[in-house]
Amino acid sequence: MRRILSLGCFLTLVLAVSCGSGDLPNEDNSWTGANLRGKVKSVTEVGFQATKQNGEWIKGQRNQIYSVKNYTTEGFITSERSYYSDTNELSSGFDYVYDDDGNVIRVNAIDPEGNVSGFSNVEERDGKVGIRYYSDFFGNEANSMATGSTEMNWKNHRLVESRAYQITGELTSHVKYEYDSHGDMSKTIIDNYSQGQRDVTINSTYLEFDEQSNWLRQLKEYEGFPVTEIVERRYEYYQ
Repeated sequence: MRRILSLGCFLTLVLAVSCGSGDLPNEDNSWTGANLRGKVKSVTEVGFQATKQNGEWIKGQRNQIYSVKNYTTEGFITSERSYYSDTNELSSGFDYVYDDDGNVIRVNAIDPEGNVSGFSNVEERDGKVGIRYYSDFFGNEANSMATGSTEMNWKNHRLVESRAYQITGELTSHVKYEYDSHGDMSKTIIDNYSQGQRDVTINSTYLEFDEQSNWLRQLKEYEGFPVTEIVERRYEYYQ
């Protein structure tokens, strides 16, 4: 299926070191924001359309796009790339830029040729990676056009709410995020205000975990849409 989230909402979803299944990660890094445990080097995520057979959800056709996220040894995300499942060719991506103190200051959008096609300037943060406000631009730094902005609220290094605005100041979406007792995102409630866009609530249930207590299989159900997905993850860990 095509992505329902806007660019701003998508960025927030990719923005800890504890290995115990009962303890929530609470470090000021990207691992905590994604509820990753252990020293995760990369996460590969593949989605499948799901159908119910004999009361059980079964994965079917693979989605058109899969993604790979990469992290430093200290748990800060450096890049994300989306690839076409049939050819493994680059579809799009993001590169995260940090200052000398390890604070995220910019996110560059990458096109299929590997060039910067837009960027988000971080103007306010909650800690090092909890982006509170950023402005979006189309193009590169030398030739760009402002397109809008996004503001976000965080609690314990986890995103709980975001609002995206057009350059005119008009609200385009309001998203709320809920988490289960394990710290994984259990519900995403998206109110869309752009013409032709529908509201959607995404419920997530986690079916399988690895030895580090990171999820391996997730069921995503889209309320009001004839869409259900099974998402699978593979992890690479630092030694």
